[in-house]
Amino acid sequence: MKNNILRAFDFFTAFVVVLCFIFSCAGMTAFEAYASTPSITLDKAIVGMGEEIVIRYNGTGSKDWIGIYADGVSPGPTPSLRWCYAEHGSGVVSLIAQSEIDANKPLPAGKYQIYLLQNDGYTILDRKDITVTNNYEPNDYMPSISFGSGRTVQITPARKYDSFVSYELYLGTNSGKLPGYTSLGNVMLKNNKYTYKLADCIVIPSAATHIYAYLKVGNEITQHYASSKLPNAFYNQASFGNKLYEFQVITDIHITDDNNGIHSQHFALALRDVLRNSPNSKAIITIGDNTDNGRETQWKNFMKIKNSVLTEGKPQMYFTLGNHDLVYNGNYPSQLALFKKYTGMQGAYYSFKIENHTFIVLGSESQDDYADLSDAQLNWLKNQLANTSPEDPVFIFLHQPLKDTVSGSLSYLNPTIQDWYGVRQNDKLKKIVNPYPNVMFFTGHTHWHFNTTQPMLYGGGKTANYFNAASVAYLWDDEDQHVVGSEGYYIEVYENGIFARGRDFVNGLWTPATQYFVPVSAGSSTPTPVPPTTKPTGTPSVSPTLKPTQNASPVITGTPVLSATPTAGTGSAPTSSAVTPTAAASASASATSLVSKATPTSSPLPNGNQGGNAVLIIVAAVLSAAAIAMAVVAGILLYKFKKG
Repeated sequence: MKNNILRAFDFFTAFVVVLCFIFSCAGMTAFEAYASTPSITLDKAIVGMGEEIVIRYNGTGSKDWIGIYADGVSPGPTPSLRWCYAEHGSGVVSLIAQSEIDANKPLPAGKYQIYLLQNDGYTILDRKDITVTNNYEPNDYMPSISFGSGRTVQITPARKYDSFVSYELYLGTNSGKLPGYTSLGNVMLKNNKYTYKLADCIVIPSAATHIYAYLKVGNEITQHYASSKLPNAFYNQASFGNKLYEFQVITDIHITDDNNGIHSQHFALALRDVLRNSPNSKAIITIGDNTDNGRETQWKNFMKIKNSVLTEGKPQMYFTLGNHDLVYNGNYPSQLALFKKYTGMQGAYYSFKIENHTFIVLGSESQDDYADLSDAQLNWLKNQLANTSPEDPVFIFLHQPLKDTVSGSLSYLNPTIQDWYGVRQNDKLKKIVNPYPNVMFFTGHTHWHFNTTQPMLYGGGKTANYFNAASVAYLWDDEDQHVVGSEGYYIEVYENGIFARGRDFVNGLWTPATQYFVPVSAGSSTPTPVPPTTKPTGTPSVSPTLKPTQNASPVITGTPVLSATPTAGTGSAPTSSAVTPTAAASASASATSLVSKATPTSSPLPNGNQGGNAVLIIVAAVLSAAAIAMAVVAGILLYKFKKG
C-alpha cells in the first residue's frame, strides 16, 4: 500500500515538475515577447516648455519614427509637431518640446501624445502621454549685459541658470533692432556662463550703437530683453579705400529632378537677390554640389533656373565640382563630361582673372566623397600662386574644407559631429596655401550656417584666410541638425582688402556674424573697420514644406544655434537695461519655416499597440511566479511524505 502511495506521489511530483517547466517556458516566452515588442518609454512624463524630452525606443527597423502630436490628434493627415527617426532598431533620442510648424514657438502648456510609428507610415507601434508645463518665471532669467576683453559679450541672468534658457543677440540702435540684419547669434549656457565672442575681423555696421539680448526659452524668442550701448573698443577703425568690384559666392545648391522643389526655389531666390542688390556684379561662383546626384536631368534643371532668372546672361557664373556632382551617378569621366557640357568650364580645375586678380578653382580628380587632388594639380596651384602679387587678393575655391579650418570641419571640438572636412591631400594643400596671407579660401560641403562656431578662420596677416560658404539648398548647425534656410556671400573688393558679407537669401537680410573685412594691401592694419552702410533692398520670402533631402538628417531644429566659445575677460560693470513685454518693442524673429512629418507612405492602423507591454510583463511575472511556487510546494510535500 505504501509503495502504491509513493508511486502516486512520484507521479504527482513528475507532473508538477513538467507543469513547472511549461509555466517557466511560458514565462520566458512572455519576457522575450516583451523584449522584442516595439515600445517607447519616457524619462519624464512632465516637462517644461522648451525642455528636452528623452525617449527610449525599441522599434522594428531604421525607418520607424517617433512623432509628437497634440492631445486627441491621431497620426495621419495632420502633421506631427515634432519628429525624428528611431534608427538602429533601438536606442535613445532627445526631442525638444517645441514645434516645427511654427519655428519660434515651443509647444504650449498642455497634454500631448508621443507615438512610435512603423516604417515611414502611420502604423502605431506604441504610444505614451506627456504633459508640457509653463513652469518658468521670466524675471528669474532677465539678462544684464557686460563687456570683456577681446570683444566679448557676457550675459548674466537675474537669478537662475538653466540649459533650456538661452539669449538671442541682435545689433541695434537706442530705439530697437537694426533693420536689414538677422540675429548676431544665440548664446547658450556653457560652463555655467553665457558668453559670446565677436571675431576680430567682423565689421560692426556704423549704424549699430547697441546690442540687444532677448530671452529665449526652448526655441521661442520671447519679448523680454535687455540692451546696452556698445563700447568704443568694438569700433576699431581701418580704411577700406575705393571699391573696385564685387562678386558672389554660393555653394551646395543640390538641384534635384523636381524643378519646383525647395532647393530650386532657394536657388532662384539667391539669383534674384544678387540681381537686386548687386546689379554690377562681376561673377557668381559656385563651390560644388550644384546637383543632388549628378544626373543630366538635374543639370538641365539647374540651367533652366539659371537662365530663367539671369535672362541677360549676367553676371557670369563659374562652377566648382562637388562630391554630389561626381559620386552618385555614372563614373568619373562621364560625370566630368556632364559638368563641362552644362557649365562650359574647361575641367576639374582652372583659373581666371577679374580686374587682374587671380581666381583659382580646384576640383577632385576621382569619384570620391573626399577631394582627391593629383600632384599635377597641386604643382599647377603652386605655379599659380607664385605668379601673384602679395599686394592683391587671391581667391581659391574648393568644395570640401581642409580639416580644422571652418565650421563643420572642427574635429578638435567634436570629432563625431565636426567631421565634414574632406581633402585627401589635406596637409600638402595647407602647406601650399598657408604661406599666402592674401589668399581667401572658400569652401562648402558642410552646410553649417553662418551663426555656428567659426564660419571663418582669419589668418591675421600670417596665413591664408578660410571661409565656410554655408549652403543655398539647406543648412546644418552645431548640434548636427538640419535647418531650413539658404545663405551665401557677397564679396566686395576694395583697394585695401576684401569685405565678405554673409547673406540670408530667404529673408533678404545680412548676417551680422559674417561681415568680415580682411586687409590685403601692404601696410593695411588688422583692426575691425567701420564700413560704408549698405541698405538691403527687397525681402523675398518662401515657406518650405518639404522633407529634408538625401544628406539631411530627419532630426529638425528651429532657429539657428551658435555654440559660443566662452572667453574669460574682465568685464566692466553692467550698463544694460532690462525690458518686459509691456515696454518692449516687437521681438519677432527672422526664422524660416521648418519641416514637419506629414507625408509618410504607409497606411495607418487605427488601434495601435497601446498597453500591450504592461500585459506582457504581468503575464510573464505571473507565469514565472506560479512555476516557482508550484516547484517549492511539490518539493515540500514530497520531502514530508517520504520522511514520514
